[in-house]
Amino acid sequence: MNLTLLLEQMGCLCASTSSPIKAWQLLEEAAHTGKPFQVLVVDSKQILGDDPLLGHIQENPRLNTLKVLLLTTLGQRLSLEDCLEIGCSGHIYKPVRLQNLQQALLSIFSASKDNMQKENAAQRTHTRNAALHTQKPQRILLVEDNEINSKVIINLLEKYGHHVELAENGHKAVEAVRSSSYDLVLMDIQMPVMDGYEATQKIRALEEDGRQLPIFAMTAHVASDDIERCKAAGMNGYLSKPVKPQELFEKIERQAGVLPVEQPGSNGGRHTSQTSGFEIFFPSPKTLKTPVVVPNHPQISPKTPPVGSQPLQERRDRRTKPLGDPQYLENILPRFGNDLNFFIETFEAFIQQTRGKIPDFSLAVQAKDAFKVKLLAHNLKGVAANFEAVRIATLANDLELQAGNGNLAQAKAVIEIIEKEIPMLEKTLAQVKVFQDKGNRFSSS
Repeated sequence: MNLTLLLEQMGCLCASTSSPIKAWQLLEEAAHTGKPFQVLVVDSKQILGDDPLLGHIQENPRLNTLKVLLLTTLGQRLSLEDCLEIGCSGHIYKPVRLQNLQQALLSIFSASKDNMQKENAAQRTHTRNAALHTQKPQRILLVEDNEINSKVIINLLEKYGHHVELAENGHKAVEAVRSSSYDLVLMDIQMPVMDGYEATQKIRALEEDGRQLPIFAMTAHVASDDIERCKAAGMNGYLSKPVKPQELFEKIERQAGVLPVEQPGSNGGRHTSQTSGFEIFFPSPKTLKTPVVVPNHPQISPKTPPVGSQPLQERRDRRTKPLGDPQYLENILPRFGNDLNFFIETFEAFIQQTRGKIPDFSLAVQAKDAFKVKLLAHNLKGVAANFEAVRIATLANDLELQAGNGNLAQAKAVIEIIEKEIPMLEKTLAQVKVFQDKGNRFSSS
């Protein structure tokens, strides 16, 4: 659906042209008849060069009530102040969706200082995420068994300026620490061969002279029981999964001494004693929310999850838009280093991996191998969460909980529903590729 159809769907009377000269003529003619246009929607490529269209509009008193809405791409980071400086009332990212267009039009007709401050604050946050770079590069060992998750994290860490090496399981991590020197270890918890808890204990056994290598757990589980187990294993802190770019950057900068340790009262219960790295980074269990039960899905009746677990949807970063949301791409890209090509590459791998897991799940269910089903589900949940594929992630979470209880009665039904979600992934990928192939020009569906 093109932009004219979207506007007409909203009840607007529209005229369209690809020529700035023709646009000027249409604006002049309408103003002369006493029925001027109220809004001009213009592509940034048309007016950010030498074209004088906006200048003519500003100089014509008959057009002083005209609102100009600028169509921009994800690569053009314009604040509301930037827009006002060039004569625009606001901007909207392409590809345009109906909901976004409605919000943009409402915004420019109800502009206020508060709106400008909110917009500028959001833009500053996005700019910081896009331009993060460490003042003190670290040598980091990433311990992660999923290829897609490791690519996402390595991409961010390298953009921040760190040197990263990968170990695919706990055993390889111990061998890497034994033979090389690192400033920090980012340790996944659930892995084949050797999990993160055992790997951390073995690394601590290698240490001498009281010097301790900082080890951060990477986990979606932040209930008190999980935290105490990480602490008992000898870990210094944790990073929540899916990874949030700002949190990842700041935790590493604090560990490196570049940023100050958070003060009491501003950090959700963290202590600040420099003598205890664990207490610096782990929140007090008293501040954690009461665990709740994973909500049921149609056709599925999972057992109550173990004490201390939390539903994946309760743990999601509410600021990130889920798959299918009109602002999905704009909001998810910072997690992928604002690199559209890299996002597409990893999204394709996610679809292939999800499709490939279906027969693996089926074989494990047929063999009544609950442990294998649990590992597969955990792995799928982590990758799906990275892409905000909430439906698949939540189904995988349910399946992981059921298999962890040794219950495979509903496993086949859950796997079938997961498989039916794959076309939604393919549809999203196709839409993003259209956006890429057209060089970020407008497209919608």
